Amino acid sequence: MQIAAEAERKRKAEELRRAKAAKDAERAALRRSAEEEAELMAKETAEERALRERTAVERSDHAMANELFGGPGQVGGQQPGSRPASSQSLSSTTSSSALGGSKVGRREGGREGLCLVYVYM
Repeated sequence: MQIAAEAERKRKAEELRRAKAAKDAERAALRRSAEEEAELMAKETAEERALRERTAVERSDHAMANELFGGPGQVGGQQPGSRPASSQSLSSTTSSSALGGSKVGRREGGREGLCLVYVYM
């Protein structure tokens, strides 16, 4: 019984050592990456900095929109096969006017369609 307990203790200790080594390696890689990025940022021109910042903002905006409205891969926490909120059509003018929608006429089959416009500032 003691032999099995000792073997289990050694196995757990080895797992902890491996996990710590992996964590340390990840931290070192992140540190190197941050140092390289800081070095590149120190050498960039004002135009390059503005382009980098604009690109970063656009990426975060796209990620947020995908998360909220279920873009590629249904990141928005929706069930597979469900439609994102941005593609849902509203059937009554009461519910659409509460959300800022407006009528756009009739669709195929004679049903009224509503349009929601999202404005980004």
